[in-house]
Amino acid sequence: MEMKLSQRYQKTRTGAHGFVLLEALIAILIFSLGILALVGMQATAMKFSVESKYRADASFLVNKLIAQMWADDPSTLVANYASAGPKFIAWKTELNSALSGLPDATADIDITDIPAPQGKRVTVTLSWRHPQDPSTQKRRYVTVAQIPVNPP
Repeated sequence: MEMKLSQRYQKTRTGAHGFVLLEALIAILIFSLGILALVGMQATAMKFSVESKYRADASFLVNKLIAQMWADDPSTLVANYASAGPKFIAWKTELNSALSGLPDATADIDITDIPAPQGKRVTVTLSWRHPQDPSTQKRRYVTVAQIPVNPP
């Protein structure tokens, strides 16, 4: 009794059915996990990029205010830049405009006297809320500068 070729083939392949399909499914699973990881890393990178932009904007705005203080007459520093001073209010108006790029921004300034030859110490605190962060915690940028009363 002679076996046909197709019967012989079926007897030798009975334990290997679906092996290639299983390998393909595992490869697709590993590839999919890799793609998901890349998408997650991209989202995290975008979040940190936006946060970095907000910090750079805050730094620019605070440094602009301190540069104005350096350029102005030091004897009028408190009158112009205290919490209700006209130049501080103008700066806060610019800060709250859409051009500043900082959402829900608030600012505080503290001007203290330092002994005679040194001048005044100015502390500017700028706070903002990240629009995509559900927490109520605000980000802060604080700068301390020393402005001489009698510049050289």
